[in-house]
Amino acid sequence: MNKLTGDLWLQSGWKVVPINQDGVFGAGIAQQFGEKYPQYLPRYCFSFRILFDVHVILLPVKVHWQEKARLDLIRLGLERLITWSQENREPRINVPLLRCGYGRLERKIVEPLITDYLTASNFWLILPPDDITERYPHSVV
Repeated sequence: MNKLTGDLWLQSGWKVVPINQDGVFGAGIAQQFGEKYPQYLPRYCFSFRILFDVHVILLPVKVHWQEKARLDLIRLGLERLITWSQENREPRINVPLLRCGYGRLERKIVEPLITDYLTASNFWLILPPDDITERYPHSVV
């Protein structure tokens, strides 16, 4: 796995978007996704889904939008992401710190989980830049 500090949306390749299963794009990266691709809001996916036309992978990390993110759902999503990556041989998949903002999980728990699971060189952990709240005022890192 590679690490890079930067804006997820400015990276080439696939982007992983953490979502809830309620269909709410309320905050953080999910909200940014909804603003960039409003055509998907009516067809919101409640489970792991690949959106080929925009190179986005929706990965559920919690059930209800107000809940704390769940590590078991993150693990399950990472396992599915690995399987999909191996089957499709995608050269680059960008993964943010899953639910360290509005998902209310601590970076010291989530970052090692991601790096332990996603060991292949095509995975990039995208760490938020210092000015992320200026770029996206409704985001929390």
